[in-house]
Amino acid sequence: MLDRYPTTKLLQILIIRSLARELTLSSHSPEKVILNHVSPGLCYSGLMRDAGFIQTIIAQPLMWIFARKPEAGSRNYLASISAGEESHGKWFSECVIKEPSQFVRSDEGALVQEKVWEELKVILEGIQPGILRNI
Repeated sequence: MLDRYPTTKLLQILIIRSLARELTLSSHSPEKVILNHVSPGLCYSGLMRDAGFIQTIIAQPLMWIFARKPEAGSRNYLASISAGEESHGKWFSECVIKEPSQFVRSDEGALVQEKVWEELKVILEGIQPGILRNI
């Protein structure tokens, strides 16, 4: 379970980068769409409401020390939606564009990104045939 959070964050970054590229190449819409990835950071929320007793005991002190108020986390969303075209396909954290990990920017990361994107396209087309024509 501990590896799921960082794994899903990595997948989000890879998918957003691929989808942003596809949107840039698309002639489907005459309007430009800016897509970026936002990470609001650890915020107080109801996310842990169903956590077990042991998880709550462990997580609560960490929340007191590290968590932001939801309003502070939401500033990342406001920064991203007010950013211009330079933010397309980028990752926002702490209200600024951040570079993703070295792995994401590496040749190996590019290969993994393409594999993830190709697999996701197959899954999406299986759920809703023709959906990728709408990009």
